[in-house]
Amino acid sequence: LARLQAQPVADVLRWRELPLAAAVDATGERETFLRAQWQEQGLCPVANQDSGAQAVLAGADWLIRCPPKTGPLAKGDHVSALAF
Repeated sequence: LARLQAQPVADVLRWRELPLAAAVDATGERETFLRAQWQEQGLCPVANQDSGAQAVLAGADWLIRCPPKTGPLAKGDHVSALAF
């Protein structure tokens, strides 16, 4: 989409380090992306992360990126996130 708008991809994909407003469980063997909403305390992953939860996706405004084998994360830990 960036290229269709004549924008460099790096300008669109601006991953930022932001704090979590809630704990996140450990991930498995593959990279995981969690939908989240911004709150005053930081990023709060939405409760329903099922791929079919389209209403939840529509309400999310951030995507949290968890590398493979990420351990459990606590409230206040910083994560890589992308606004959308």
